[in-house]
Amino acid sequence: MVSSSTTMLSFAAAALYAVVVLACMVAALSARGEQQLPVHARVWAVLAAFFVILVVLRIFNIEELLRAELRSASRESEVYGEREGLQLPITIGVVVIFGFAAFAWVFRSLRKMQGRRSVALVSAEVGALAMLILIVLRMVSFNVLDKILYGPLKLNWVVDLGAALLVGGGAVVYTLIVRGKLGRRVVRKPER
Repeated sequence: MVSSSTTMLSFAAAALYAVVVLACMVAALSARGEQQLPVHARVWAVLAAFFVILVVLRIFNIEELLRAELRSASRESEVYGEREGLQLPITIGVVVIFGFAAFAWVFRSLRKMQGRRSVALVSAEVGALAMLILIVLRMVSFNVLDKILYGPLKLNWVVDLGAALLVGGGAVVYTLIVRGKLGRRVVRKPER
């Protein structure tokens, strides 16, 4: 059942995510049909599945329900007043861990990148990583962080929509490249 607190903006975001799912599925099928590296099709399929999960999270307002449940549990255990002492180390840990993992992953990806299709794929992966980091930071719900995310610049929505558009745009560009609609057709060379 759809949550009664689901807003029109959440439905709009879910619709955007559904378009991203479709774009990623088309990219996965294109990678497979145009005999691209098998890992490309798998990555696009994983990105499509990730955005299916995001559609469900948005429509059923699961993220907000989970955040409310965490607040309720911290109140019951009488640590709610001391939550900032817990949230700061968690926030720093999230930023450091995700930052290090992102740096290592981007460095590795850049070394292996060959051609525009790989750039489109890596761009989409970066968008998905940004979305995942945003979700984790929203769950931590640190007061200072909340002011940045939900403040006058609405960075929450800017990063959310930007990440979704980066993934969807990467899928569209990838599809156009491998189908030969954007420059010359990319044919995978047979392995020897």
